Amino acid sequence: MCGIVGYTGKNQAAPFLIKGLQTLEYRGYDSAGLEVLSPDGALHGVKCAGRVAALAERCATANPVGTSGIAHTRWATHGAPTDRNAHPHRDCSGHIAVVHNGIIENYRELKAQLMAAGHEFASETDTEVIAHLVEDAWNGPCKGDLVAALRNACSRLEGSWAIACICSDVPGKLAVARNGSPLVVASTDDKCERTGIMGGPVLYAAEKVKDGYPRVDGKHFNMSYLPGNVTGPDTVRRIIRLSGKAPD
Repeated sequence: MCGIVGYTGKNQAAPFLIKGLQTLEYRGYDSAGLEVLSPDGALHGVKCAGRVAALAERCATANPVGTSGIAHTRWATHGAPTDRNAHPHRDCSGHIAVVHNGIIENYRELKAQLMAAGHEFASETDTEVIAHLVEDAWNGPCKGDLVAALRNACSRLEGSWAIACICSDVPGKLAVARNGSPLVVASTDDKCERTGIMGGPVLYAAEKVKDGYPRVDGKHFNMSYLPGNVTGPDTVRRIIRLSGKAPD
């Protein structure tokens, strides 16, 4: 079962993302990856088949620098457990990346439509269609609004999902959505600005919650489950980069 983690704050994202993936290893997986938004405005992706430890080794060499990012551990359902099928997945422009837990039941139909419209795919996964759908909406009816673009993309999906999306054109922000799959949004206790249900430098999509709080290395975070499904007005949330102290 897949696990996803996201972070936006003041500290470097990659170490936190790796710690989050290590926390989610109990869920079972066969590949792992992350995307970090670099200070130069480009997404920096690192992913591999195998364990989170192997991803950590690749990150030590690649050194992805940036204070916002998303990460994923994958349990293969569509496509073999390979580097190219590991999440995150990008759109054609390379500006949008997504991670996803769940099953997109109509992905073949959507992929055929997107390919007919000129989109090029790099993986065998169902998840990659989400990145291209967000791209379509971003360039079309949603005109650069990441939350609206994700909402538009999800309106075309059938199945279950917890999704986190990052875009190089909106630094310091993540967009998330859920339908059926679990998603938890959390913040530190420094009383920073919040948006949506709960804004902050920690994003979880996991079931590993103890005493009402998600935990990473024993630290506590305020948390909130996103309710319902993406068709409701309160279920797609931006997490704004905070001004307060993020976890180490």
